[in-house]
Amino acid sequence: MVANVDDSGDARKGRGRNVLVNLEERRKNSTGPLPLEVDSVSNKIVGLESKAFPRLVGREVALHVPGHHPSWANVPEQYEHLILTKLRLDSHPKLVAISIVEMAEKYKTRKNIRLQHFREYYENPEDFENAVKNPPSELNKDQWRLICELFTTPDFIQRSKQNSINRQKMKFSSTTGSVTMAEILRQKQGKGYIETWKECHTKKDTNTFINEDAKNKYEEMLTTRNSAPESSQVSELEILRQTLGERRGHQRGVGRKLKGQSSRRRSQLAMLINRSYGKQLLTPTQPIRPKPSRSQKGFNPMGFHQSHQIPTSFQQLLQQPRVPSPGMLNASDEDDATTNFF
Repeated sequence: MVANVDDSGDARKGRGRNVLVNLEERRKNSTGPLPLEVDSVSNKIVGLESKAFPRLVGREVALHVPGHHPSWANVPEQYEHLILTKLRLDSHPKLVAISIVEMAEKYKTRKNIRLQHFREYYENPEDFENAVKNPPSELNKDQWRLICELFTTPDFIQRSKQNSINRQKMKFSSTTGSVTMAEILRQKQGKGYIETWKECHTKKDTNTFINEDAKNKYEEMLTTRNSAPESSQVSELEILRQTLGERRGHQRGVGRKLKGQSSRRRSQLAMLINRSYGKQLLTPTQPIRPKPSRSQKGFNPMGFHQSHQIPTSFQQLLQQPRVPSPGMLNASDEDDATTNFF
């Protein structure tokens, strides 16, 4: 059984499979682990693997992690270890932390997709057994029953209602789909955060803002930037923070913050990865892939490592301090493993 990870609908599932097939082809044609390019500001994967890596993480989460836990924080740690081993990541602690955050996001996405499926068959308590008899294609009835039981607990119902209220408070959403702001910044080097934020919140067919709230926020950003004294180098990141605010684990308009994992915890996971397949990483020209499980046949795990070379095009941005550019993880930086470009 091959489960699609983070798409619903036949067309989107097809695109997801194609991304992973192309990823496997790149792995087969590579003499070593594929590099991962990381935006050091948003902690997002950018570049060639910006879509493939999250999909791969989501696929492994869907295949191997039980779905009946309320959140990723409740998932036993051995599942983190399992997926990190299957991904065959470079053992750099920050790259490990980014991967774990990706797992949490994909777990949440998959849970929401399954909740929608559950609601197709469940309206009242007497509908419970009927819902259990209709599991998603990737689950058996025993697995699905545990998830259905989660969906009917008082705590989950209350949290779901609160999340629905919170979504209604969202004033505007992005118009770029699965393409992240970090990836757009990378593609259009030299374009600042404010103008990129505008692009992410305008309709592509009319080039108009998605709503008045988005337009007002953009104008507020411009006013803040233009009113700053020339002597004060107010960064566009700071302007976004002031204008859009922050929420737990996320800076609006920028991306995720890495928190909830201590540096010691990340280092422990990194050491676990090394113990699992350290010898393989030392011989990247002869990759040794673990034998796929029955559920993995048709797609093989692959190795990743963070790129240690700064692209030439990024070097040109060093003279533009007001426009932070995506950076690369640098294994020699022991504290935060980022290269500072601004």
